[in-house]
Amino acid sequence: MPASTSPPRPTASSPSSIGLPLHNTGPINMQIQEVRDKLCSIQADILKNPFEENMHKHEEVLEADLCILLQREENIAHQRSRVQWLELGDQNNAYFHKKIASNWNNSKMDTLLTS
Repeated sequence: MPASTSPPRPTASSPSSIGLPLHNTGPINMQIQEVRDKLCSIQADILKNPFEENMHKHEEVLEADLCILLQREENIAHQRSRVQWLELGDQNNAYFHKKIASNWNNSKMDTLLTS
């Protein structure tokens, strides 16, 4: 690979170049922690030897993996919140219905006054 081209970034459906199964739906928190630990380790190695090009490429791949995993974690949390909302329902519906009915009853005209 020429020095000027960067490694391809993994997508949500492609495996990363370091063997992280990004399609795995296992415990996402453990995967995120694993990638963060590897990223901290490689960044510490980069501080010791900043001119090693392979370490910089490895860091880029780990950062891309971390971004994908964090996005997946956010999507999972959003889906869980939607499922929870659907299961529990909206507890405020009865309150707002009563409030609107009360406002409607208070604002209607019962009789028309003529002068």
